[in-house]
Amino acid sequence: MHRGYIRLWRKIEDNPLSKDPYFMALWSWILLLSNHQEKEWKIGYQKIPVKTGQFATSRASLSKKTGIHESKIERILKYLESEQQIEQQKTTKYRLITVLKWSNYQNIEQQSEQQVNNKRTASEQQVNTTKECIRMYKNDKNKIARSPKVDSPMLLNEFIEWTQTSKQRHINLIGTYADAKKPEFTTKDQWSSFIKRNLRPAQRLSPFTDEQIKKAAEELYGAEWLSKWTLETLEKFLIP
Repeated sequence: MHRGYIRLWRKIEDNPLSKDPYFMALWSWILLLSNHQEKEWKIGYQKIPVKTGQFATSRASLSKKTGIHESKIERILKYLESEQQIEQQKTTKYRLITVLKWSNYQNIEQQSEQQVNNKRTASEQQVNTTKECIRMYKNDKNKIARSPKVDSPMLLNEFIEWTQTSKQRHINLIGTYADAKKPEFTTKDQWSSFIKRNLRPAQRLSPFTDEQIKKAAEELYGAEWLSKWTLETLEKFLIP
């Protein structure tokens, strides 16, 4: 039975403890045990409301799942807390662990829903995108040209304006990408080829917000992200 998945960011390799198998095992279990949606946990006869990115556990329970000694569990949890990766609320019966910035790293519910929608509408998107590649705005009244000539002029600002009026998220992303890269295209035929080249990565990046895409680009390229990022490299970085 399919039980979903978690995302493990490659950025974790920057952490010096990533070479510690105990650290990696416990961190993976923390991500696996954290809720992807709000629900109640039953501890004995007590029901505890647990939010997304949280789970109720104990040091002994984590030791049993991971095979790591309880004292080592405690040291790693204290380290994660000091690095502001988790928060802990302890009681005599359990501890509530919260993964900070959970939505930034996982956002599974949104992705799962989008993946279902993508499968359901994949063929429709292909058809609609092909039509949009052919149809370009000709005037301010939003009249569409059915058969534009190969050399019909279209400047960058006109292309961006057209993409932002589309109801399809991946077309919007291609427009944002064009605005950042500013290719020196001047015809509709050139812009049509530009859409086709970036269609697949833009469709796969559609579930992500502009802010998530910007953060990923900054992580990949640092201060030079604006000039170096591409939709294809971001797709490989964000989607396992």
